[in-house]
Amino acid sequence: MYDKIRILLCHPKWIGLYYKDSVLKILAYILIVISLCFGVKAIVDYNTDYFTNADAKYLTTCIVNGDKSDITYSMATNEMTGTPLRIERDNFILSFLEEEPQELKDNMFIFLFSKDSIQIRQNGTTFGDMKYKDIISKDISFSEIQDGNYSQYAQMQGVFDIALNRINGKYANVCFLQDIMQLFNYFIGVFVVCVAFSFFDNPSIAHSIRLKLVFYTSGIYFVVMTFAFIFGWNWLTFVAFFLPIIYEHITFTHIVRVENKR
Repeated sequence: MYDKIRILLCHPKWIGLYYKDSVLKILAYILIVISLCFGVKAIVDYNTDYFTNADAKYLTTCIVNGDKSDITYSMATNEMTGTPLRIERDNFILSFLEEEPQELKDNMFIFLFSKDSIQIRQNGTTFGDMKYKDIISKDISFSEIQDGNYSQYAQMQGVFDIALNRINGKYANVCFLQDIMQLFNYFIGVFVVCVAFSFFDNPSIAHSIRLKLVFYTSGIYFVVMTFAFIFGWNWLTFVAFFLPIIYEHITFTHIVRVENKR
């Protein structure tokens, strides 16, 4: 089994030797490389801090630079009060006490500060719904934040920091699922291209054998993407797309030469 995998990954000219393999053997190979790729991607995604202290600081600074506000939060009532405020940037909205806030475009985060809680949404998905009493430990005054009160600034930054940390895991779930769907879509594209090119390289092979060999040659896509995720080398994404085409060419042209010798 080891020698077979080594040939499939490193010696594409010999892949044609396995044209008699059953569908189960082919599926087993594809599942191995897919499982390895997805496993590494899961480790990377679930150990990534998508939101940092710098993000919390930037959000707080947006309040400082926003319109003058009389919004306050009271520990006595655990409620936020004041005149509604909306702060918009290219990729997020801070919405304070608005009745019907709307997301303006895809992939935009919206922070919804209601009377007693904060929600964080993106593309209709709610990543966090937190009560103020669970994340705020002192009174907050936006006017004092805007006037340069460092203690108030730090308090508000702490609120953003806690909120962002709490949604990191759920956001990782979404990122992982999106990455998996993207990997499958690209693999399907690679597979279709390899099938098409195989007809130019060797039009005489039976369709069933052609599909088997293309599956084998396309499996290198997941292997290369695994290394891309491990080392964080984005340029390997391009290699992962073109290398299966090269493998397909080597595999099918080698079969032609063998048949010609016969």
